[in-house]
Amino acid sequence: MRICICDDDALITEQLQKYIRTYFACAHLKCPETACFDNGEALLADRGDIDILFLDVEMPGMNGIYVGNELKKRNQNIIILIITSHIEYLDDAMRFPHLPSSL
Repeated sequence: MRICICDDDALITEQLQKYIRTYFACAHLKCPETACFDNGEALLADRGDIDILFLDVEMPGMNGIYVGNELKKRNQNIIILIITSHIEYLDDAMRFPHLPSSL
């Protein structure tokens, strides 16, 4: 398993990493590999498998909605958890699990 975080706010990234480590420690499980990215371009350039992704919507360059859709085209089984305080992105973010299986 591989968990990725993509957020341009380093404090958010650090906090999410802490939550992930704490969760696995409390569950007495080995923490999976985690990788962090501060922009969508770097995430899309990464060729490693991604099982779970914490994804910010508003970032410089590509926004998270675009990046999430591109990643869903590569791996329909990826679990994407949107990180945003902007409610206007909710509808677009909720469409990730419903991409057609032909993609």
